Amino acid sequence: MTHADFPPAGSEPLEIAEGGIVRFREFFEDLHSRWIKLERCQHYDESGFDAYEAFLRGERGQTRRLIRRMVKNQFVYPLARERGIEMTRIRVFERPVTSYLRDFEALAYEADEEMGERIFLVPEETARLTLGKVGDFLIFDEKLLVCLVYSQETPARLLSAWANRDPSTIRQYVNIANKLIARSERFSDNPQALS
Repeated sequence: MTHADFPPAGSEPLEIAEGGIVRFREFFEDLHSRWIKLERCQHYDESGFDAYEAFLRGERGQTRRLIRRMVKNQFVYPLARERGIEMTRIRVFERPVTSYLRDFEALAYEADEEMGERIFLVPEETARLTLGKVGDFLIFDEKLLVCLVYSQETPARLLSAWANRDPSTIRQYVNIANKLIARSERFSDNPQALS
């Protein structure tokens, strides 16, 4: 099996700031049908977010409240509902599950699914065969691929982001996502997978 390049040849750098893509809102507002996100890092550095700071302090109740508020206030969900955008997240997880996934991300996924996002869980040992060296990525309407390159430390910091609009490259990444979904289970069916 030939694995995809990461980031693929022909990708253009995107500006990043405060751990995110500066143009994310613009990309999302151009969406009309489908958004896919693949998450492979086991612990992202989300410094500066109140919920993440509460998680670091071990305040589970406060973490849950702040995450729910943050998710429910995101602009993406009303826009997705209004336009009928299919929102899909694929979470690759390693065993043993990190405290970040168990005590932070799982809480966010509960709220994300309540807002209409579909979240699929894939064990790393299963995903590795399909992904090779491919890291985190986003697909916007099968017209734009954004690859996210993170540091290898824990927690991982976003180092760079790359945009690619080549249709054959995007199809390759859509196929990767579809293969992972076929080998996954829905978070809503088994949230204990991240415990």
